[in-house]
Amino acid sequence: HRIHKSLRTRLDSAPSQFDVRIFRQLAVSPNGELVFRALGKLWRQDLAGQRAPQRLTKSVQAESEPAWSPDGRQLAYVEWNDETGSSLKLRAASGKEKVIAHSRGVIRQPQFSHDGRRVAYRIMERDGAMGGAADRAGIYLVNVDGTGAKFLTEGSGLAQFSPDDKRIYFFGSPDFYGRKAVLLRSIGVDGKEARDQAYAETADTGDFVLSPDGKWLAFKEFNQLYVMPYKESDSPFAVTAVGNKEARRLTVTDGFELVWAPDSSKMLWMLGRDL
Repeated sequence: HRIHKSLRTRLDSAPSQFDVRIFRQLAVSPNGELVFRALGKLWRQDLAGQRAPQRLTKSVQAESEPAWSPDGRQLAYVEWNDETGSSLKLRAASGKEKVIAHSRGVIRQPQFSHDGRRVAYRIMERDGAMGGAADRAGIYLVNVDGTGAKFLTEGSGLAQFSPDDKRIYFFGSPDFYGRKAVLLRSIGVDGKEARDQAYAETADTGDFVLSPDGKWLAFKEFNQLYVMPYKESDSPFAVTAVGNKEARRLTVTDGFELVWAPDSSKMLWMLGRDL
């Protein structure tokens, strides 16, 4: 046997500069400012790319899930601490921050109402690796001043408010035997009258993203992004691009985490480090 020396590569464990290969959780403000997550922190940059990304805060905690208010004056995001759990924060343009909700569980997907007065969010199912959860998993609603927090319903994901702010769209539990692998539902902000709106029959279709004006539905099918008109009816409808003349394909290779511009005029998505 011929014995060779092991291949070893020298790596700098703390380089002064680092090329980010992927970023996630993009949020777009009405004036074109971007906030996104990379390296466990939130960063801000203009959509035109005329200035380099800058850290949003100086916090040492993990930051995630940014969401702009409709007027672009406030940003909601989640801060995680291994000892205390999740804090849902609002950050004003001045940099002043306040906590409007807290949970030992994992808070995700904050969404502002169109009038900017309330924020909906989701608490994930219990995860022992994250310290467990003391709060019931599901969809919650809270006023922007931190008052009136309440549980609305169980849900596996949060979409957004209806255009009139009377209902909240969310994702129900998958029903694979009933051929509803993805189920888009809605419920009144009073926690009543939950109903099914749309569904995907198989796991090959998913990632439903409603436009802010409620007129369009973007989705992913067989790893490609599509968009189609969204029209509600008395019964839920199946979402698919197969045989659907109204569905327009957006991508050639792939795409992830599609988001709408606040005025529903355009869509943005990510692929690795590209926007």
